[in-house]
Amino acid sequence: MALANDDLPQLKKHFFEWLAEAEAKRLPSAFAASALERISKRFDGMDQRFEFTNERLIRLEETLSSDIELTRKGFAVMEEHFNAVDKRFESMQVQMDKRFEATQEQMNRRFDVVDKRFETMTQRMDKFMQWSFATMVATGGFVVAVLKLWPPVLP
Repeated sequence: MALANDDLPQLKKHFFEWLAEAEAKRLPSAFAASALERISKRFDGMDQRFEFTNERLIRLEETLSSDIELTRKGFAVMEEHFNAVDKRFESMQVQMDKRFEATQEQMNRRFDVVDKRFETMTQRMDKFMQWSFATMVATGGFVVAVLKLWPPVLP
């Protein structure tokens, strides 16, 4: 069958429609099929990696949240321990203050006793000095009186 010139415009009009239909019905070429298959495998592999990474991130978040909770509990325990130690230091400070006051009172009593001893010793020394001075003056007066009253020796 030969085509006439009048058929060309009609063919032109329907050519692109037929081409689109044929393209839609046509099976992909071997190269396109293998390329699509490779791309599909790559996307599948990437999807698996993304899923693995996502699962790993979820596990990591859970681990971190549990670690954070454990850390908070540890800090709470440490805070309680520090409070207990602080209370113990405060009670020890009170005990040390009481012991210091008791020691201070003992030292004051001892100093009072020593001060009384020094006072009595000072009084005794004062009396002794007075007695020594009086004895020396009396002996000196006696010696002077004896020398004045004693008859002189003539040669």
